[in-house]
Amino acid sequence: MGYLENAACNGRRPKKIGPQRIYSRPRLVKRLVAERDVARFVVAPSGFGKTSLGLEYAASMFSFRGVHWLDAGIIAKTLIARPAQLDLVVFDDVPFLADARSECFSHEIDALLEAGCEVLVTTTPAFGAIADAQRDCVIVGARDLLVDDCELSS
Repeated sequence: MGYLENAACNGRRPKKIGPQRIYSRPRLVKRLVAERDVARFVVAPSGFGKTSLGLEYAASMFSFRGVHWLDAGIIAKTLIARPAQLDLVVFDDVPFLADARSECFSHEIDALLEAGCEVLVTTTPAFGAIADAQRDCVIVGARDLLVDDCELSS
């Protein structure tokens, strides 16, 4: 249970995660907010701001309260059974998963969603096929993460 307790943000930004300065991406946060009842996947190469987008979403929507920031596999029923508030689970930088593992991961996501928890997953395009195992999801891709003129001017 120590790992789960360490994954809880408890109202604080995760230590050693992403750059200290985040470039605000309100257009993408709005897209993530629009469909909160399905898993959201952020799929782009390294350096495109996947983790930063996750940080901005967790900060703006939850102030890191009820947020668990995970960078390794975890069992949904263990998280759900915890007495602590569970609003958002971020699976950051998910590596390649074989088909069987991808299907298991998809079931974990479904269990979290059914429990009323939001799920956000970040991964690279090479491993983005994990989203294929999810029956309904939102995918924010590399093209979406490119800064538009409005974001650049701000």
